[in-house]
Amino acid sequence: MSLLREKNLVALDNVVVSALKNADHYEEESARLSGELARYFKELANRRREAAEDLGAILRRSGDMPNKPDQDRESFEEALSRLKAFVASNEELALLRERVKSERELAETVKEALNFPVPEESRPILQELEAEIGKTLMKLRQLIDSESTGS
Repeated sequence: MSLLREKNLVALDNVVVSALKNADHYEEESARLSGELARYFKELANRRREAAEDLGAILRRSGDMPNKPDQDRESFEEALSRLKAFVASNEELALLRERVKSERELAETVKEALNFPVPEESRPILQELEAEIGKTLMKLRQLIDSESTGS
């Protein structure tokens, strides 16, 4: 591995870090929630972590080492998310909005990676993740609408 990383590998690494961060947030929130939403968040955490692990393995095979999310920053973001949820009149609605924001951030990193000549074996994983993010965003918006209308 050289000190100067290739842009395509950096873009792929950014997806790994973003997906792991996303998974950590879903995992944390699933532990604080109950019922169907907790199960859904747990499932999303597992799927994001799996995609990150698959992409990380591709990076390692290409001679690069994937980074990990900044734990201090992640802890701060999680505390801020909890504070927003606590202050909000509807905690679940606040958490859902935070997850939409993180899904959009992950979508941007995936889109950016797909614009580079990433290792060919990573392309189907990225495309599947992109499609899954789209479905997740639709589901989260439906849940937000449901929470907003009180149904």
